[in-house]
Amino acid sequence: MGFGRGEPLAEETLVSKGEFARLINVTPGRMLQYITEDNPQLDLTKLGYDEAETTAFVRLIKQRWKRFAWNLAECDFRGKFTLSQMVDIGLRWHIAYGEVTGVLGDVLAAQRQRYGITTGTKLCLVPPQRFVQDTSEFVGLH
Repeated sequence: MGFGRGEPLAEETLVSKGEFARLINVTPGRMLQYITEDNPQLDLTKLGYDEAETTAFVRLIKQRWKRFAWNLAECDFRGKFTLSQMVDIGLRWHIAYGEVTGVLGDVLAAQRQRYGITTGTKLCLVPPQRFVQDTSEFVGLH
């Protein structure tokens, strides 16, 4: 998966191609790994949770997160990418173009039922080069 026009520039700005590849390959694989079941790092005592309930809650969040993040239909509006793949694309766009753009959408309950999905919030990544970069005071673009 390349950058198109920005790829040579993006790769030259990093110290080496190895660092570029390491950045892209390591980052998406770290999703939700900072909170472990053994060390939840959450203080839910003010909400009335004890240690066992906190661990169970963290386990539930991780299970639901994995179900969401690794299911194409649940996280991507077009149903083409997993969340990890979208993070990979976002990192590449950020390095190449300096920004990551996307649209958050919501799928209505009737549509969710028709497609067999449970979550309504979807992300649709839009390449930065697709946006118009015009300035026109008459039209109201600034």
